[in-house]
Amino acid sequence: MAERMRGLPPKVTGISPKDGIPGTLLTIRGENLGLNAQDLIHVMVCGFDCILNATYMSQSKIVCKTGFGLGNGEVIVTTKSGGEGTCTVTFLAYAPDRIDPMTPFPMWIPEDTSDDEIATTGVKRKPIAFNDPLGLPVAAESDIPKDELEAYYSSCDSEISSEKFHPIRFLLEKHCNATFDDLKMDVYREAAKNDTWDHGLPTGKLEVSVRESSTLGINLFDETLRRKDKADSIRNALGVLQRFRFLFNLPSNIERNVKNGEFELIINDYDRVRSLFANTEVQVFKKVLNEVELQIDRVRSILKQRLNKHMAPLEEQKRIIRYLVELDTVGDPAWECIVNKQKWIIDLFMSCKEDYLRKDEELVNSNIDLPTPKRKISILNVVPHVDITKKPESSSSTHSEWNSGDKTDGSNRSSIEIDDDVPRLQFMEEMCDLLAENLPSLWKLGKLHMDGAFAAGQAQDQNYVDNNATHQEKPFSVVVGELIRLFSNLVKACFLPATLVDMNSSQRSYLGIWASLKKQNVANEAKILQRCIAALRSCLFRLAPLDIPLSVTGCLQDLCNEIKYRCAITACEASLIDISTHGYYDSWILRNEGDRYLTDAPHRFESTVTKVLLILKEHVLNIKVGEIENKSVSLDMQKDLLTQICKMFLVYNDRLNKIVMDLQLDKEDSSEGDPITKKTSTLEHDLVEGGQSFNQFQRLLVISSDCCYTKDHVLARVIKILHSQNFNTANMHTGIRQEFDSLEKRIFKLYIKYRGNPVVAEMQDNMYVGNFSWDIPRPVQGKNQRFTSFSITLFNVDLMVSVKFSDVSNYVKETLLRLVEVHAEITSVSPRFAEKMMTKLTEHISKQMSRLLRGVNTFSAEGRLQAHCDLSAFAKVAYGHINDRALAEISAAIKYVNAAQAITSESEAIVAKFLKYSEFQFYCFQIQQISSL
Repeated sequence: MAERMRGLPPKVTGISPKDGIPGTLLTIRGENLGLNAQDLIHVMVCGFDCILNATYMSQSKIVCKTGFGLGNGEVIVTTKSGGEGTCTVTFLAYAPDRIDPMTPFPMWIPEDTSDDEIATTGVKRKPIAFNDPLGLPVAAESDIPKDELEAYYSSCDSEISSEKFHPIRFLLEKHCNATFDDLKMDVYREAAKNDTWDHGLPTGKLEVSVRESSTLGINLFDETLRRKDKADSIRNALGVLQRFRFLFNLPSNIERNVKNGEFELIINDYDRVRSLFANTEVQVFKKVLNEVELQIDRVRSILKQRLNKHMAPLEEQKRIIRYLVELDTVGDPAWECIVNKQKWIIDLFMSCKEDYLRKDEELVNSNIDLPTPKRKISILNVVPHVDITKKPESSSSTHSEWNSGDKTDGSNRSSIEIDDDVPRLQFMEEMCDLLAENLPSLWKLGKLHMDGAFAAGQAQDQNYVDNNATHQEKPFSVVVGELIRLFSNLVKACFLPATLVDMNSSQRSYLGIWASLKKQNVANEAKILQRCIAALRSCLFRLAPLDIPLSVTGCLQDLCNEIKYRCAITACEASLIDISTHGYYDSWILRNEGDRYLTDAPHRFESTVTKVLLILKEHVLNIKVGEIENKSVSLDMQKDLLTQICKMFLVYNDRLNKIVMDLQLDKEDSSEGDPITKKTSTLEHDLVEGGQSFNQFQRLLVISSDCCYTKDHVLARVIKILHSQNFNTANMHTGIRQEFDSLEKRIFKLYIKYRGNPVVAEMQDNMYVGNFSWDIPRPVQGKNQRFTSFSITLFNVDLMVSVKFSDVSNYVKETLLRLVEVHAEITSVSPRFAEKMMTKLTEHISKQMSRLLRGVNTFSAEGRLQAHCDLSAFAKVAYGHINDRALAEISAAIKYVNAAQAITSESEAIVAKFLKYSEFQFYCFQIQQISSL
């Protein structure tokens, strides 16, 4: 039945009474009202929690005293198994009316009110005059209880005027304390009143006759009278036994009630006996009372043994303490129970520590690696590879993942994938369960003790007060504080041993030294600490309804903050290791991001950082139920965490720098020998990976693209997340951008150096191929043609070669074609870099071309024409990428050539013709030129 009801919410369907003042005894009936008393969490009546004054009866009945909530409200029951329940009825709580001495108070007293009723109501009737026929004073109250007189003489009456008058009852009721001499004197007194002279004769003879007759009767009936007296004594003894059978049967009744567990009957009988026979002088009664006291001592011992069974529910402990208090037990049973329960919980803690210390040592000594996470990857997930053909993914995925963290519960252990066979983790979870299961009953018991709930009826006993004053050696808050402090130190010894440096060796040995701390890796430790925070938060959540003061639970809050801080730093350290060792560029598969192509390295890095921030949000930054935020600790933690996040960006930047350095070393190794003509396979061959081919120059561009994306987008999104958690990122943005800007400038310089220098070197070689000279004499002119001749030696034969000056030089064409090749290379990786890269490269080539032409000593007319054509063609083709410095170099070279007006016109015609037939080859420059114009 209990298993079937587990998980069903409580439902209140009826209450009795429907209204009342605070303190009203309320009976609650319904369904699923808890599996037992420990299952109850709250009993809310008109918004006031009455759990401390509630008594669990059954799964359908609870009895409690209402609190100080007023008005018409619901009765809601909350249990561990079913959660918060519902209610179909309401209770009206109102303030009690104030009664002053002048307020009329109606009371009905019937005419035949008995003495008991008069004693109850306080109303005394006028005493009835009574004339005693014996002349003795009438006893105010008989020592023999009236109910026993009624039992033995129910058919008789003590009134002389009554037809049922009986002298024995008269004597027992009116003169129970009179002695035999008193009665004899009364008889003589009555006889003296009737002693008169008859006709003048004295009554002496009559007296003598009576005495003689009496003596003769006594002698005749002496044996009979002795037998009668014996029978009367036996009858009296039987009467006493019958009359006081309750006292004589009490020892056996106590023994029987102990077996049946009916301690309330024992207490009631014991109170009754003490009230009736406490001051008796009858030896028989005293003997029976001594036997009763021995039985009561045995009952006290049995109750104390049951009280020391600490697994007993709180309601049973309260009931046993009440029994012991009502039995006048020496000392303070409630305080003894509190101290013993504290010792028992401490023993549970130490036993738990010893068990898992042994398991931890066995695991270390077995030479087996410590349990690792179930997933054989780093502590954080990374995004999968994305093919270049796919469309770019929305950058909001990171934020949606971050926002989804708001719905996660920090106490959800299943969300943290770590092997459960870690002794330290098992120790932490079991310790939290032990504290959460046993501290509530201890705290509630102590609260009842401090409120005086167990001292009712004994506050007037000075001995009881003195015993309690000397027995309680320390306040209850100190008892609970010692327990929580031990819990905190045991957990610190397991996870934060560095915080216990102030303890001596014996204290550290008492708390335990865990061998696995020396072999634990950072990734595993971060996951274990996350589970520890979840367990500790679950414990705090279960302790929150107790409203324990912060002065008592302060060390528990400090422990939570220290573990959260350690978890945050450990997670960041694991991420730094992951970033520094991860193979971001094991594969060079690109993904399209609109205006650029990237590898998945920036997204992997962003995922790493976001996962860390998500861990920080769920397990460190968010404040759960039961936790108390310490602003100074939070600020210090934020500063350290911000430093760790900055380190992640710098470590990632160092990874990119290292890859650039490796590419630079490969380039320098491949360029040994003749830097102009040597082209090794290392430089020029394409490395095919994942269906895409990249040379080293393209890889530099890819890294530059990743660097810019990280600087412009990843950093902005991470800062936005940090702002949502109230981090101060004022200096973070500037410092990180400077590092990535420096890397980007370095990559640009390397690319210009590696791509520009070979072009310049080839330009110089191609300019003077075939022993070309700029000071060749003017040839014979034909129609619309210019020829020049120069001699070359071919196969040891001197030949005269004629060259037609009607086109741009080949070295210019080669240079422009190399620029087209570089332009295509840049746009294939990151089109947004084309303008910047091509401008720098064009400036470099313009500077070198101007230097070569200005180094010529003399120009012939044909040489000036050719130089002017070359300079003009280069300037017009690369116009879209020529900046002011490049234009100044070309202008200086044209001025140095100093071509005549006719040569200039002819040069323009040649250049126009060149541009027309090479329009398709240099189409990329035309697009750039149009866009720039």
